[in-house]
Amino acid sequence: IAATALTVAAFTVDAALGAVMEPGSMLNSRPIFGLRWYGFGNVTFAVYASAGLVLAGYIAHRCLAAGRRGGAIAAVGAIGFGIVICEGWPSMGSDFGGVIVLTPAVLWLMLALSGVKMTWPKLLAIGGSAVLAVSVISVLDWLRGPDQRTHLGNFVQRIIDGDALDVISRKAVASAETMVAPVGLGSVVIGVALWIVIFRYLVPRIATVFSTLRSTLIAALIVAILGTVLNDGGIFVWLTVTAQITVVAGWFFFDWAERNDWTPSALVAAHR
Repeated sequence: IAATALTVAAFTVDAALGAVMEPGSMLNSRPIFGLRWYGFGNVTFAVYASAGLVLAGYIAHRCLAAGRRGGAIAAVGAIGFGIVICEGWPSMGSDFGGVIVLTPAVLWLMLALSGVKMTWPKLLAIGGSAVLAVSVISVLDWLRGPDQRTHLGNFVQRIIDGDALDVISRKAVASAETMVAPVGLGSVVIGVALWIVIFRYLVPRIATVFSTLRSTLIAALIVAILGTVLNDGGIFVWLTVTAQITVVAGWFFFDWAERNDWTPSALVAAHR
């Protein structure tokens, strides 16, 4: 949890400074790819979103343990939407897809913590809110004028000019190519297996020390799936989120095992 807090703090500061740590970094696109030279890339988004959701979920757990459900929901909203703003604002992360993907995940976690029953109309409203959020940011960026716009505002202009489908199709092809590649197919197979193991075997044991873990992991899974489908980074969003969640869940599991003397040597001794 300390590591997730440090990650969120570092990325937030970077966003506030205009993403100065991103160009050429290990988490972002290399200059050789010839992509945009500002804002957060897909892998950066995946790391930022995963860390933020885990941090928000754990703080919510502590609030619920203290009998403060309102505080839990507020904490998730503050951290979650704070990350959404840092991720999508033109002078910060400037990530169009990140806003669409993370907004539903944050809203899902807030509703899950509030105890509201999920229905199809609510799920559609969550999806609509994501589109509304990115639309507002993009229009505000477009209003700044051609010489100050980022790709968010430029996309609005493309819609007006009638050639937005070209951008969408190009990004869809780029995303699909990552998923049908050997690394992509392997990541899907291994990733699905890891998520099943985490939900079926780890979550029931960890729930005693992280009561909101299941809802938090569902929110992270939403990011992993939507981020893969809706971003041109494709499978790299799935891979990054899955790897990060596996490490977090694994750490909590081994901590639980140690506290309960649930180790291979202890099991062997008990069997004898």
